[in-house]
Amino acid sequence: MFQANGPGGCDTKEGFYFAGQTWYARGCRRRKCIHFRGTFFTETDSCDTEIFNTTYRCVVQVDTTAQYPACCPTYKCNPDNLGNAVK
Repeated sequence: MFQANGPGGCDTKEGFYFAGQTWYARGCRRRKCIHFRGTFFTETDSCDTEIFNTTYRCVVQVDTTAQYPACCPTYKCNPDNLGNAVK
């Protein structure tokens, strides 16, 4: 996701950043100030949206204290699909 910014750098709700600077934002996001063809942009990386898969009885685990990408959800699934507890 890109968002246009003002002259001299990226003026964001988290603060002002110069081209090339990277910072971490709430909600498991990593942002970077990009200078391209005379314009500054904020690039945002975040976790991909995933769907709970009932076929494999998956459990979603999230570390809300970690920075991106370690804060992205991880899944533990029961591969035998017999309804056994997730290990």
